[in-house]
Amino acid sequence: MPALACLQLNGLAWAASQAPDVEKPTTDIAVHPDRQQLEAIIRDAYPQLVTKRFAGFPVVTVLLNHDDTVAATDLQISAKDPGEVKASELHFARFGLKATDLSYIGVERFDLPLNSVLVVFGGRNTSDPVARPDAR
Repeated sequence: MPALACLQLNGLAWAASQAPDVEKPTTDIAVHPDRQQLEAIIRDAYPQLVTKRFAGFPVVTVLLNHDDTVAATDLQISAKDPGEVKASELHFARFGLKATDLSYIGVERFDLPLNSVLVVFGGRNTSDPVARPDAR
């Protein structure tokens, strides 16, 4: 699994301490957010993705609470080809989560007017709040 070009140092340290990056199987398609919900999240959280062309490939990580509300989001610009970026637990390390904290993960691609955006989404197992105070 290639790392995102802008992966934060704490994410790298976490990744180094974990097992190999393996995609988490999706458990139940009914628990995943629909495309319209994901697109609304990225348009609301990152309006610049609609108004400004980015050099690189925008990757938005969306963490959802167990009740389907947004717990946190993060935007990274990847220098990698979009086909090389896969959904994995490592995307959620920046929120202080481990693989066991997630009930599912997935990925959707959106073609916005100026950018193609990859959205990596995951659902939390519990109702515990995300520890990171600056999370959206």
